Amino acid sequence: MDLREAEGYVELGMWQEAWDSLDEVPIEERATPAVFRLRIRCCAPLDAWSVGEEIAYLMGQSPQPSDHRLAASFWLDWARADPAVAADCIAAAINIWPESRVEILEDPLLGRVLFPGRH
Repeated sequence: MDLREAEGYVELGMWQEAWDSLDEVPIEERATPAVFRLRIRCCAPLDAWSVGEEIAYLMGQSPQPSDHRLAASFWLDWARADPAVAADCIAAAINIWPESRVEILEDPLLGRVLFPGRH
């Protein structure tokens, strides 16, 4: 399996097909940054929160700022999807990508987590 196939599925928003394609990547290549970058983009649309959490943690250790941004995006998607973990997810996003504060403050859904009395 070539990663280009999975990339194409991700670009088309065909999340399950992308996920399945990534499962076909040779085992020795599955734990690479390129695979993580594609897999984390599939996690929120597929409600694969626990897998995404693990990948986001690993991407937060990367020297690449773009990996930090992808990880923060995952955390914010999870915060929007599950109010029970929203505060922790917002904190994780800010920790990995401090610039995400602007997105958080401008997002009415996330703003309600931080400022519950505001509508």
